Amino acid sequence: TLCQTCSARSVPSADRSTCVRCDPGWIADSDCVACQAGTHQVDDECVPCGRGMYSNVSAATTCEFCELGKYQPDVAGVVCETPRAGFIVAYEGGLPVTSEPCPAGKTSDDGIRCVACP
Repeated sequence: TLCQTCSARSVPSADRSTCVRCDPGWIADSDCVACQAGTHQVDDECVPCGRGMYSNVSAATTCEFCELGKYQPDVAGVVCETPRAGFIVAYEGGLPVTSEPCPAGKTSDDGIRCVACP
């Protein structure tokens, strides 16, 4: 019987004779548990990705920034969204979190910049 408490990020082995450290992206509960998509591991907990970022895999240790021309409006995002035609990505605090329409007489097909209508 294991008579000691396992440290953070560790769980008792199957026979309870030792402690086993959880892999990166996994947290210690009664067993090692993977952080779900939309979250990432920070110390001993799974933390949601912030707006403008995403994680599309389980057991992530970081969240990714949306690629140019895409945005993520929600916390715990799994994929980034593409603005619809005539809209571009809008930033808050340097992060791509929404989209906004191009001004009158302009359009966008890449979500990055507005250009004069043809």
